[in-house]
Amino acid sequence: MSDFSIQNLLEHTRILSVDWPNRFMGEAQEELAARYIADQLESYGLVVHLSRVPVLGWEVEDGPFLQILEPERLVMECAPCFYSGSTESNGLSGRLEYFGEDFAGGGPVYKGEKADTWPKYAIVPEESQQPSGFVLARPNGPVIARNGPPAGSTVQANGPLYTWPSCTVGQSDGERIREWTEAGEKISVRYFARTKLKPNCTTTIVRGEIGGAKYPDEVIILGAHHDSMGAVGMPA
Repeated sequence: MSDFSIQNLLEHTRILSVDWPNRFMGEAQEELAARYIADQLESYGLVVHLSRVPVLGWEVEDGPFLQILEPERLVMECAPCFYSGSTESNGLSGRLEYFGEDFAGGGPVYKGEKADTWPKYAIVPEESQQPSGFVLARPNGPVIARNGPPAGSTVQANGPLYTWPSCTVGQSDGERIREWTEAGEKISVRYFARTKLKPNCTTTIVRGEIGGAKYPDEVIILGAHHDSMGAVGMPA
């Protein structure tokens, strides 16, 4: 059995974060990380089970790019929402309109507490009333990626999209958008991103078991992600 120590924990962390920093779900480095974790659990005497599970992979091929055209001309730092679709090659242009609040954590209540809400703005093309994309504003920090809005129904040349083209901006840019909206300013934007769905990916679930001595019939489950947040091509 391997020695359990702070030094060993730091070495495991170094290997996972330095040797395999791109542990995105369904990608090669995520598989290497899963196999490494399985080997370590076995070295501590656990009974290890590996399960291959199909997943929908996703990759950012180009972008993202969010340009404000009105009331000022500037570029906002942004990150694409996970699994969001591509824009056309010349981007998606339109007016930015407040669309409501988007719940972080999947719903209005999460583990007994009210979830954070992110202001959500629709990108509405000129001469249209229907959104074609979304911008979500993080209320409490710099820009980060997160799950996208509900699935859309648009279809592009590379097949149906999992969701509308969408991205997030950070707190400071979100406050700027809110101020423009409250002042009645017209907000025109152009958003560009090229993404790719990868439907034939798999991920590995690692399960290690320790038999209980005092209460062998009781089950305690401890879980953690071995994949890293993001996807191939995501902004650093």
